[in-house]
Amino acid sequence: ANGYIQILAQVILQEAFPDMQTEGLPSNEKIAEAMKAKLPAALAAQTSLLVEMVLYKEQKDMKNYAPKAVEYFKKYPSEDYNQLNEAAWAFYESVEDASMLKEAVKWAEKSVQLRSLYFNNDTLASLYYKTGDQKKAQKTAEKAIELAKADGEDYAATQELLEKIK
Repeated sequence: ANGYIQILAQVILQEAFPDMQTEGLPSNEKIAEAMKAKLPAALAAQTSLLVEMVLYKEQKDMKNYAPKAVEYFKKYPSEDYNQLNEAAWAFYESVEDASMLKEAVKWAEKSVQLRSLYFNNDTLASLYYKTGDQKKAQKTAEKAIELAKADGEDYAATQELLEKIK
């Protein structure tokens, strides 16, 4: 459902702001108005929040992105393992706040529950490491490496993480 919301948001944005490429991004208020004009209220609220979150991330504005992402996934739990993994990885790379990192751990865990792959196990291991859970970090990093070996993927980054843990 979240993938659908993202496509819907893009279509409305392109229609409402055809000069975005040249004139830059509209304000969050303008985005929210555009969504409200085209969508039922509940859907407009979700779509606006998603767009804000995505735009902050694209602008590398982590100070605003992180709380928006936490708010978004609390209000609209995702079943998309890719979307959850992307948000969790962004938090691993750029967020230091412990309570926000706890949220990212939940997203990464859910991503792995939905579909256990090398890359999301690597994200989860990295977050466990960053939040100080060495035991889970080691176990998950080892699992990520197993999955990478089975698929013939490069796991050098996970191997480095494992060295740090040990």
